[in-house]
Amino acid sequence: MVRIRKFGVVQTANVVAALYAVIIVIVTVPIAVFVAVAGRGSGFGDAGAVVVLVGGLAFAVFYAIVGWIIAALSAVLYNWVAGRLGGIQILLETVSPPAAVPPPTWGGPPPSTTQDPPAPAPAG
Repeated sequence: MVRIRKFGVVQTANVVAALYAVIIVIVTVPIAVFVAVAGRGSGFGDAGAVVVLVGGLAFAVFYAIVGWIIAALSAVLYNWVAGRLGGIQILLETVSPPAAVPPPTWGGPPPSTTQDPPAPAPAG
């Protein structure tokens, strides 16, 4: 059994903020493309796409900042509670990788799968 006793506050907040920002960008770009394509006939397609992209990127920065603050506070709170209650216990298992497959041989005879017969016993 392994126990999570403490989270690094700044590192945890950095990772969460980066994840939030990436998620918002992943959502924003397809929406901007859709707005650009859907608005082609109206004359606002490109302007609408730019507004969606700029707004989405601004929202990604805002979301990352707020996410960083919330994750940092959550890590501090977890560390305080875990210090009193012992933390979250997890069970880790070591798994060995599968056996390696030998590389194929090119240009030679295939490897023998039968065993050679035993040598005759010496006379005498």
